Amino acid sequence: MKLIKYCSLLLTIALCLSVTACHQSAHQSAAKSNVSSSHTAAPQPSISQQQTLPVSTSAKVDKVDFDKLLHDLQDLHPGTAGSSLKIAATTVAWMNKLAVDSINDQELAKQFLLFARSLKQDAQKEFIRSWQLLRDFSDQVIKKDKTIQGLWEDAGVKLKEKLINSKAWQKLVRAIDAAVKELTT
Repeated sequence: MKLIKYCSLLLTIALCLSVTACHQSAHQSAAKSNVSSSHTAAPQPSISQQQTLPVSTSAKVDKVDFDKLLHDLQDLHPGTAGSSLKIAATTVAWMNKLAVDSINDQELAKQFLLFARSLKQDAQKEFIRSWQLLRDFSDQVIKKDKTIQGLWEDAGVKLKEKLINSKAWQKLVRAIDAAVKELTT
């Protein structure tokens, strides 16, 4: 029975990785076509419509590819097969990289807002829903709810509990929640 669960997990992870790779390839192709079309006389998009840039506001944030984290969040697709494992893995990745003292929560919230505004309305709603699921899962992690530990372990990720600053994480969550509120009002 363990072998079947293990094989199922491996197949789920392989499927998730292949879907993510295909999505990233499509995104890169779309970005290339946007670059080539930007040489026409069409007006440039406002800053709120542009894709995010890597954040570089503090030494620890320089190392974080926040744009990749945003794309991972966008790729969650809540309610699909394997989404619970993807939510767990994405949450742990966010917390491992962003729950640190020197994080610039306001700058990251601005980048989150810019990224969300660049999405079409339906994609934006799904992105916000994904954020809410990530936030809820992180609440359970902060509360040390043992019932969810198996999810991130099954997803093949390790939570760096000793490095996570829960106050810094909660400050970032509040900043992003304020950005989400700005989107929905």
